[in-house]
Amino acid sequence: MSVARQTPRLFAIDSGSPVSSVALAWDGDLLTREFAVGESSKRLLPLLDEMLAEASGRLQQLQGLVGLRGPGSFTGLRVGLATLLGLHQSLKLRAGTATTFEALARQAQRRSGATQGRIFAAIDALRGERFIQGFDAATLQPLGEPEIRSDDDIAHLGPGSVIGFGLQPLRASIERDGGSGILPDALVLCDAEPLAADLAAIAAEPGFAWDASELTRPLYLRPPAAALARVRA
Repeated sequence: MSVARQTPRLFAIDSGSPVSSVALAWDGDLLTREFAVGESSKRLLPLLDEMLAEASGRLQQLQGLVGLRGPGSFTGLRVGLATLLGLHQSLKLRAGTATTFEALARQAQRRSGATQGRIFAAIDALRGERFIQGFDAATLQPLGEPEIRSDDDIAHLGPGSVIGFGLQPLRASIERDGGSGILPDALVLCDAEPLAADLAAIAAEPGFAWDASELTRPLYLRPPAAALARVRA
């Protein structure tokens, strides 16, 4: 896959999605690799070495680091962001993040060529629910804050496109509601592909906010299912 020649040399990590991925933007080319979400701790750095070798590049020639900060797998996100933080501190490279919602919305726009309407980025929140955030399809500006919705709720959002991993339960909800599933005036479903390439494209944009402090702030949106018991004095 080719990218613009002026694109900086970037290493991008999505370690929180069901299909996790990394991307290396290097002198006009984009190299990508996929891995299972539970393999982050043992695969990230070897994959970076592998892609650098393929690009005939060196670690010291990187110009930026970027990661998705969630929502997503609790452990996967922390491993990916910690890896980037270590590289940032050791190599003195600029670093930043984007949300998984933003990467999903960008991918939906890229794949559909949409210039109007709405994009809904949907992420599995477990318990039969999804985190969802709407975006303007033309500008990719968010239409509001993320919400938690059931698949039945999402099926009634109205015209637009929904992108995410594991959308089969949502398809079933739409089919129960509308009979034929994907209707011209309702929701169009788009199964997400690995997101690291879209993350690299976001970071290559002139207005991207480079803020390494975001590497220490994963976005979970929901508190842990269990909490430590309070110790009595």
